[in-house]
Amino acid sequence: MADCIDWTASAFGWSLAQTSDNALRLAAWSLFPMFCMRAASHGVDGFLAVNSQSRVTVGDPEDLLEVVAHSIGYVSCARSGCLNVKFFMDSADPPDKSNGSSASVCLQWGQQSDGSASVSSYTAGISSLYSCAVCDSQDASSVREQKQSKVSLSGWLPYWFIALNNVSESASVQFVRNVTRFVRHAEVQDISLRTSPLGRGIIRRLSSSNRELRLAAVDTVLAYSTDYPEDTEYVARIKRVNRMETIYTLQQM
Repeated sequence: MADCIDWTASAFGWSLAQTSDNALRLAAWSLFPMFCMRAASHGVDGFLAVNSQSRVTVGDPEDLLEVVAHSIGYVSCARSGCLNVKFFMDSADPPDKSNGSSASVCLQWGQQSDGSASVSSYTAGISSLYSCAVCDSQDASSVREQKQSKVSLSGWLPYWFIALNNVSESASVQFVRNVTRFVRHAEVQDISLRTSPLGRGIIRRLSSSNRELRLAAVDTVLAYSTDYPEDTEYVARIKRVNRMETIYTLQQM
């Protein structure tokens, strides 16, 4: 089984790294949360397994960065062990068959008659395919009972440039919103707005000249500051400090 996981990670990492084939990278990034979910079920952190090959840069195509901004939050959910694939969960088919069907649907999102890739079909499809037992749950008791592996926020720092508005506005806004998913699965030492690099970056986005980016930052600050049923008293104290930090920042504007 270990050899199989290693081979799959190698093949998937190769797909993520094909800078000469943007359509392949779009499909790979759309499937990235599913890959990480399957890897996690075998005790492997899929993100770390392909980390060097999954990097993107400011020079990459904007449609790719748009898909990355939509997908990467669900990668965090998958690494924590909380991701659900909706077609997989809702299907009456056997698991292996259903999971393959989900992948097939994902690969068809970008197919157009002229051979080009439709970024809107990928971004809409990602939202329809994936959900998280913690981030998307309305049932507080189920969230409290949900087992999850905490994930360091440091792994997301190389992607932070997407939030800096050097790329498309929609990609920047979506990435900032997805920091909410990072925070819900973050290790305790990473949830302080004052000490977390991502937290400090989100605070700065509150004064952005871009209205949509400011609104997205507000949503994310709430994730740093809102008390959840699963929080320990120590986490609750950090969040109280986060709320004070937010109020102070807003008063200085």
